Amino acid sequence: KVNGYPRFGWVDILRFQHFVEAVAQKVLPCRFLYLENEKQLFAETLTLNWDFRALGRCWFDGSRINLSPYLMIYPLPYIDMVILHELAHLRYPHHRATFWKFLSQLLGEDAKTATKNCYMILGDRNKSYRYLMEGFRWVDSCFKKKQKRLTKISS
Repeated sequence: KVNGYPRFGWVDILRFQHFVEAVAQKVLPCRFLYLENEKQLFAETLTLNWDFRALGRCWFDGSRINLSPYLMIYPLPYIDMVILHELAHLRYPHHRATFWKFLSQLLGEDAKTATKNCYMILGDRNKSYRYLMEGFRWVDSCFKKKQKRLTKISS
């Protein structure tokens, strides 16, 4: 048992991370473009970035939307909900009533209810998501410590 990870070593976690990233690079941009065109909401840039805090993020100036490759462990309706949530921020850069009303129009159902239902349905996946996040953070911290050691040795 290393840092609370009994099954996986950091090499296994890295392999899984690279696999998820490769799948995400193929799937997420296609799905994003499809929903952008369908809803006629356009961001200047889509980036895929390992963000440990959120599955999606929108810069309020509308210039960029970031999606986390971790989205790939979720079913397509949830992925669409996250993408539409970020696209809705292009018009409403907050979470007030007008944002939720607009997101409900995009989803075709009440957005708050849909979000709660998703969380209930995906309860176990959210636990897996948190577990994977901790594993990826652990691997990142190991690499940072290793880089610091190598920098000290080389200087």
